[in-house]
Amino acid sequence: KRLMALCLCLVMFFALFPAIAPVTEANAALYNKYTTIAKVTTQGGCNAMQGMDVDGTYIYCAKINSETETTCSIARVHKTTGEIVYLKNSATGTNYFSQLAHANDLGVCTVNSVKTMFVGTGGAGKGDYSLVRFSFNGTTLTEVGHYNMKYNGAEKYIAGVKAVATSPTEITLVLKSGNYVYA
Repeated sequence: KRLMALCLCLVMFFALFPAIAPVTEANAALYNKYTTIAKVTTQGGCNAMQGMDVDGTYIYCAKINSETETTCSIARVHKTTGEIVYLKNSATGTNYFSQLAHANDLGVCTVNSVKTMFVGTGGAGKGDYSLVRFSFNGTTLTEVGHYNMKYNGAEKYIAGVKAVATSPTEITLVLKSGNYVYA
């Protein structure tokens, strides 16, 4: 009788609290289906993929020269067709950027109807800016600001950047540096 009562209690317990039921193979996640959209090739020695962001239509990818970390290319990949366009630097007329150091992360958003990209350079303290802001004009990027991010007086390298809210007068960014996240 006691064994039957215990079994009944356990069945009812797991029926009432299924979230703490033991994990089995049947409810384990396996993600093994994907589609290659495009191969972002090496351009001008930029051979190491770094930061990335996605908007409604495109995937933006930064690649740096892994030996020098002084040159960066930014590719725009169409999410459906896989078409790749390397974005142009308005200051030089080339598809390369020298002010982005390691280009750890990209954050793309729209501010006052202007498409904007933030690049967390990962380069503070090395003579580089920690965050660079660009505006888009088609496939051309124009630098509109660069910043040395500081917290409690110390320069922070920015390894992650995401725009979480925009308004006509304000942009709210979430920034990652080391083990810390800032907003």
